[in-house]
Amino acid sequence: MEVKTRCSRRLGLRFDRKSGDLYIADSYYGLLVVGPEGGLASPLATRVDRKPTLFTNDLDIHNNGSIFFADTSKNKLGEFIHNPWLRSINFQMPIPMRYLARLVGLRMYSMVPLLNDKGDILDVLEDKKGLVLKLVCEVKEANGKL
Repeated sequence: MEVKTRCSRRLGLRFDRKSGDLYIADSYYGLLVVGPEGGLASPLATRVDRKPTLFTNDLDIHNNGSIFFADTSKNKLGEFIHNPWLRSINFQMPIPMRYLARLVGLRMYSMVPLLNDKGDILDVLEDKKGLVLKLVCEVKEANGKL
């Protein structure tokens, strides 16, 4: 597969009202951020679990500053994965820890909703056909760490 020169393709934009930062979900360049003073966007997340993001398509910012973004693709940069149905979501929960969930065998989803006002764990994804998919996350403590 030939990788061509890539142009930026912004699919999600969100302002952090507290910091004034603009967060950008770019399909080719991952999660980017621009400070309130403007300038060039800086990469914030271009890899998930040591693998490059394939198609970052949206993001949300919780009022506590946590950032949630979706990285979905079944055919972009296919040389990096063997399973074309592999999906990734990077969760940064209200607790200071990141979670990576691998969803295998699902249709491409197109939305990641915000956590509710209580900060409950994100548990609903929506795919292209409008079907609601449930993702259950459980946090366990081991050796004094979550």
